Amino acid sequence: MEAAGAAPASVARPMTSPAGPAADAPVSMAPRARHIVIAWLLAAAVSTPASFMISAPAAFSVGGLLLVFAQMLAHFAPWALSTPLFVRLSRAWPIGVGRVVLTLLVFGAGALVLTPLLSGVGVLAGRVVVGLARGGLGPEAFAAVGPAVAITTFFALPTYAALVGVGQTVAFLERYRQRERLLSQAQVQALRAQIAPHFLFNALNAIAALGYRDPGRADQALVRLSELLRETLARPEHVSVREEVSMVADYVELHRILLEERLVFDLEVQASAWDARVPAMILQPLIENAVVHGVSRLPEGGAITLAVSEDGGVLTLAVVNDAPAEPGPPGKGLGLENVRRRLAVTYGDRAALAFERSAGSARAVVTLPLESAAA
Repeated sequence: MEAAGAAPASVARPMTSPAGPAADAPVSMAPRARHIVIAWLLAAAVSTPASFMISAPAAFSVGGLLLVFAQMLAHFAPWALSTPLFVRLSRAWPIGVGRVVLTLLVFGAGALVLTPLLSGVGVLAGRVVVGLARGGLGPEAFAAVGPAVAITTFFALPTYAALVGVGQTVAFLERYRQRERLLSQAQVQALRAQIAPHFLFNALNAIAALGYRDPGRADQALVRLSELLRETLARPEHVSVREEVSMVADYVELHRILLEERLVFDLEVQASAWDARVPAMILQPLIENAVVHGVSRLPEGGAITLAVSEDGGVLTLAVVNDAPAEPGPPGKGLGLENVRRRLAVTYGDRAALAFERSAGSARAVVTLPLESAAA
């Protein structure tokens, strides 16, 4: 085998888990701390003018406005700190996913407990802020706390309902994204399952034909095929270009045996593309197509070139092969269609497969987003 750039034989084959990285990791869409802070800052800012007009309708001052804003921040601080709790409660008790009555009872009890508790802490915190700003915390700072807490609790019920709504929305979106991811994984696994028997049947048919002419070579091919199948079973959903090229190199070696050295393989991999992340076995159907429908039909054999490059956030995988001037009988096109569907399931419209044939050659080009295998 001839190679331009790094030789595939030297490519390391790290052991990987069949499940792939974070295959069953839960999807999290919980708001981050900075998002929570920004949201409650906006809530305090929106509430400040009305509260200021109620507390001091005739006297305007910047200092007084800032004091009311600080008081509103203190009022909302317990709710802001409790926002992750509402998300966790909504994950544990999703509305509309069974146990409807029990779920409504849980959030009803939560309204009776959490609303007065958080409102009371907010009222006390607000009075502490105002008292400190005015020079001290005297008994008057905590006068009529009970009625203030009761009124604030009543007006805070919409806030409780809004937080429950936010938590339920986050929980719903997480369930939706998880279902979408599991569906995509199932589709990818089904498509990968199509590749193995297709590849196996083609290889076994070729080995059987070789066995009549050269039993020794047929035996070598069977050994190589068993190694390839073992490696195929242990591959995760995504691998690095280095790992994918390693398997392609082994696959090409199998066909070099079958074609009695009438196959030349050239490899051109851009240095920065070796660690890019690609779907496992995305190249094997393209190489198989190049061998079965191209080089194997040429009496003198031919060459296959695999070029991998990246530019502007796009990874390009190109397979170019010699082929007969006249195309053979049309096949089922399983390999190319499989690749197209896997790209669509994994990347949507961000990836594509282009195939073109001219007199004496064929070219298949896969473009997909550039991602690091370490991510």
